[in-house]
Amino acid sequence: PECRDMAIVWVAAYAIALKEHMRDDDGHFEYEEIVGFLSPDQIKCVASSNHPCIYAATEIRHALKKAFTVSADTPAALGASYSSEMRLMEKSLDILQKDMGGLERVRSTPLSIIFVTHQRTFMMLYLFSLPYLYGHAWGYGTIPSVFLISYALLGIDGSASECESPFKKRPNHLNMERFCLIIMEDIEQIVSHNHDLQQKRIFA
Repeated sequence: PECRDMAIVWVAAYAIALKEHMRDDDGHFEYEEIVGFLSPDQIKCVASSNHPCIYAATEIRHALKKAFTVSADTPAALGASYSSEMRLMEKSLDILQKDMGGLERVRSTPLSIIFVTHQRTFMMLYLFSLPYLYGHAWGYGTIPSVFLISYALLGIDGSASECESPFKKRPNHLNMERFCLIIMEDIEQIVSHNHDLQQKRIFA
């Protein structure tokens, strides 16, 4: 049970470490959210690691290996069951790390500078040329027309820049805190359900 509980704790820590890692720009991490279920020494180890997500995943793997340890005294059927469960856990951990890699690629792959420079240069030349090209045809309507066209085009450019790395604490970015809370609630539900099933078996 202790190893199982440790694995559950590190799964929750992994989610929070991933959130902080995605938001990290200057090496500053806020680990107050994991104070409740990790010891100060464990928090220090996570904070000092080069990659906190990989560190948390490694701790999950160590806890699971301890929980599913197969020794010479382990019955054959139980050993086979432990090995099967461990393989399933390893696959789940691989999926977690692949998802982390996908998020890292999103964060570290900005729009190319040549594309942004070309697009913004063309857009500004186009907007500045509108009054000269259509002023004689639109008359006084040129001012609001150019304003609306500029607002639309510059808004598209601003939206693209805002969503380029959507992990910060901004109104238009992903609600990472909510994601972490959902993971915590799911873990709590699974643990609570498992406890209820065990209590039913005991008193059946």
